[in-house]
Amino acid sequence: MAIGVNFAQRDRILESSRSGIVDFLVDHVKRVATTDLARNWFAWTAIAGHYNHDEPDAVPPYLRRDRHARSFGAPTRTRFHRRNIFDVLRDAGPNTWSHYTLCDAPDWMPAPAQHKLFAEILRTSRDGGIVMYRSVEPHSLIARHGLERRLQPLSARSSAAARLDRSRQYQGVNYYRIVH
Repeated sequence: MAIGVNFAQRDRILESSRSGIVDFLVDHVKRVATTDLARNWFAWTAIAGHYNHDEPDAVPPYLRRDRHARSFGAPTRTRFHRRNIFDVLRDAGPNTWSHYTLCDAPDWMPAPAQHKLFAEILRTSRDGGIVMYRSVEPHSLIARHGLERRLQPLSARSSAAARLDRSRQYQGVNYYRIVH
């Protein structure tokens, strides 16, 4: 089963876990198995290599036909960049963005790159902005880098997102409010 854990993530799992990678994988498979497998798009892609197109809810929301058309009328402006995140952040000025979705990118970055990423987010963000990232490790990257004063956890939102995460691959889905 392909669960998308790269070497850096594996090393962090091993550092933060009392058990080994086999125990992590067994725990992961158990978490995935306790979901609604017919509609779990992560499980379908990891095990079958494709989505379950017979079940509309088994495709990620952003890829569903009905949501795609509706997204063009949404009041939120979204931009996609096909460049290195550090280049995009470097070229942006202060107060550029209000939301940052990092998925699990910080997990596979070395500590200096993580620190640089969050420093650039703080430099380019609007006050009150939101940062979201998922992590395979249970420890807070924000605390590790001493950024708790500037990136304040949104615990209720994080807990709800972690509970609703269908992939069950992550130990946490973390939301933070940016404070300048």
